[in-house]
Amino acid sequence: SRVFYSDNGSTAVEVAIKMAFRKYMKDHGLLSLADADLDKEKFVVMALEGSYHGDTLGVMNAQSPSVFTGPRQFAWYKPMGHFIDPPTLSLSDGRWSVELPEGVGGEAPSWESRSEALDMQARLST
Repeated sequence: SRVFYSDNGSTAVEVAIKMAFRKYMKDHGLLSLADADLDKEKFVVMALEGSYHGDTLGVMNAQSPSVFTGPRQFAWYKPMGHFIDPPTLSLSDGRWSVELPEGVGGEAPSWESRSEALDMQARLST
């Protein structure tokens, strides 16, 4: 029911993160906490390793350390996320399969055709 217009990507991502945290706080009853109690809560984002979200201070903290982020780039850098390698789709022995990042549990799915592998509607309906 609301829209936020932004003039650049960094600000758009920063506001999206703020809105997501605000919704989480509302949904979990955290907005009624005193400031001192709220300061004890830890909020993190999940992001892909090597991703780029922009150059504002907030979104830089949602990026994994790299030559573009880190304490040598700006002293306030405090990575606040879980950074995971992206899964990959590959073809081997005539079957398409997802290779999951190290540490991600579960069995990796596979398909007979590329179109099957990319058919999001079929996967979402199961």
